[in-house]
Amino acid sequence: MNLFTLAARGLRFHRRTQLGVLAGCAVSAAVLAGALFVGDSVRASLGGIALVRLGGLQSALDTGNRYFRDDLPARLGLPSAAALQVKAMAFREEGDGKPRRQINRVELLGVDPAFLTFAGTPAGVVLEPGQVALGSRLAEALAVRAGGEVALRMAKPALLSRDAPLASRKESATRRGLFTVAAVLSDAQLGRFSLRSDQSAPYVAFTSLKGLQETLELPGLANLLVSPQVPGVLREALARSWAVEDAGLSIRKLPDLVQLESARSYLDPEVSARALELRPGSVGAVSYVVDSLASASGKSTPYSFVSALTPGPDARLGVVPADMKDDEILVNRWLADQLLVKPGESLTVGWSELLPGDVFQPRSRAFRIR
Repeated sequence: MNLFTLAARGLRFHRRTQLGVLAGCAVSAAVLAGALFVGDSVRASLGGIALVRLGGLQSALDTGNRYFRDDLPARLGLPSAAALQVKAMAFREEGDGKPRRQINRVELLGVDPAFLTFAGTPAGVVLEPGQVALGSRLAEALAVRAGGEVALRMAKPALLSRDAPLASRKESATRRGLFTVAAVLSDAQLGRFSLRSDQSAPYVAFTSLKGLQETLELPGLANLLVSPQVPGVLREALARSWAVEDAGLSIRKLPDLVQLESARSYLDPEVSARALELRPGSVGAVSYVVDSLASASGKSTPYSFVSALTPGPDARLGVVPADMKDDEILVNRWLADQLLVKPGESLTVGWSELLPGDVFQPRSRAFRIR
């Protein structure tokens, strides 16, 4: 018996085992190949959805509830467009006693004329105030065509969150307007525009940027920038053109000093830390409304402003001396006369601390008048 005969007899004797192994390998290979084909198909489908939604756009800057100046595209010096994006609700009255059609979670964008030109197939429509262009899915849901009318109720943004205890509750959080449908946009005309990555088709509506700014009382502001340029090119242009005003900041020049302020009441920690690093000797300041200032004798004054400043040797930047301790406080002459206090005596500051759930907790602390 030679080696070949031995191998042949071994295969014949173990044929059932060998056939099972061979079948298992075939099934495994088929599963892996199918998974690869399905993965490629899903990837291609998602890529196709993304390309349809974005048209010819390659880059975007979405600042959410932060707003930059809408002239930023002109300052960039490259093809780009600004938009104001808010959440909205769309509805249309049927008439003749029929119930109205209502669609929630609509993406409403106030766009400048350049925005819609970046579509794969530009619609060639220029929106005027009072006009709206609807994505085909939204138009179908509302059963409306070009020339019809739809009502939009949109959320009115605010510099402070509506959930913040310091935000005003008196002003309405929404605005409503009646719009004429100027065009119904197909998918190739940015009718499915969205920066989200989900697979469901969005409800999209476009209107005039100037008109939406006026309705929402946000003149000259936008929160979305799009461009057909690749991200690296847009990033370099932003680095050259971005200004402090685009971050909601302003610089006020006063005699002998410069003051950095925020339209959002408080500077973000990153902004304040960077600003203090730029110029040695700079001083940070924060003011807060306290509930009361009370002396040891029981005299008090309600609702006063207390300001905290970084101690420093330069009197032009504040009255807090460099050697001032954390338990010391300075008061002006009017408050000292009202409370009949003098240096060395105690002054109790009462305030309300904000806790989770929009709850204020009364707090107090005693300071020594310096």
